[in-house]
Amino acid sequence: MLLRGLIDKLLLYKEHHIESDKQEYKEDFNTARGVTEQAKTICIEKLLIPFEGDGEMENGKFLAYKDPASIDGLPITIAWGLTYHADGTPVKIGEVWEYEYAVKVKSLVLDKFIKGVIELCPELVNEHPNKLAAITSFAYNVGLGNLSKSTLRRKINVKDYSAIPQELLKWNRASSKVMSGLTRRRKAEGELFSRV
Repeated sequence: MLLRGLIDKLLLYKEHHIESDKQEYKEDFNTARGVTEQAKTICIEKLLIPFEGDGEMENGKFLAYKDPASIDGLPITIAWGLTYHADGTPVKIGEVWEYEYAVKVKSLVLDKFIKGVIELCPELVNEHPNKLAAITSFAYNVGLGNLSKSTLRRKINVKDYSAIPQELLKWNRASSKVMSGLTRRRKAEGELFSRV
């Protein structure tokens, strides 16, 4: 009888903790989702729209253009640095996109980059959304692969946040040339990262 009472207490204890863990997980998930949505909005408004070309025509539509930072003009880009359609097909020179379609594709692309940044720098979901927005902008520009092997990532993951603006500035080149636009962007990302 004593053993049965102990088993019942253990089961009740376990059930309580499972429910408690579920609630904690749900709260963590909702917090992370809130941070990622805020970061996405900040990233678009503060960094991507100001720093990614838009090729916008007068009638409010976007026209595809050659990438000015590359030697051969590739990849072909449209709106705010988009190089692919929602279905994954590459953008071609001469294409015209409606604003709504560009926004839809941008949102899908940013979801992928935010997810990738969080996988590489998981602590950023516990920080101010500005930090996640700045690093998402960086990854969007240079790629998740470059972020994954960077000193920048290592500094983020050990929370050496004071070093981040300087680390970002190291990424201001295209084809080995310092680009003033990339320097301005890296400074803006560093300032946003530091602002809380």
